[in-house]
Amino acid sequence: MSRKSPSVPPSVTVPSLAARKGELPIVILTAYDAVQGRIVDGSGADAILVGDSVGMTTLGYDSTVPVTLDDMLRHTRAVARGQAARLADSESPEPFETERKGRCALLIADLPFGAYGADVAEGVRAGMRLVAEGGAQSVKLEGAGPV
Repeated sequence: MSRKSPSVPPSVTVPSLAARKGELPIVILTAYDAVQGRIVDGSGADAILVGDSVGMTTLGYDSTVPVTLDDMLRHTRAVARGQAARLADSESPEPFETERKGRCALLIADLPFGAYGADVAEGVRAGMRLVAEGGAQSVKLEGAGPV
């Protein structure tokens, strides 16, 4: 028996965000652990970003450069567990739950520095790990040139 409430609207997806382009603002909040993931998922945000900024905000680095793929996997998995726990707990709805706030935010993970600089295949493998092992639904790339 599923405990997920039938009144919970569907999860946010990349196509659902794309359909809103130019019409409604998109809200993306950052989370780095299960507690933050649960809170942000219940806030009504459209997406949760597990950013490589975890290196500076949580891991004590001076920049994001030392953040590894394993760091990103660990924190992405934690946020995904927080989302899953919130959705499984239909007996205790979030205190500010509304129709917009009841659905599951899109989980986006940063691909850390150097994960795709050597070659495209290495970057694809790293991105696939964030999805398969980390629970990310989308992977964010950034760089100074074409990627």
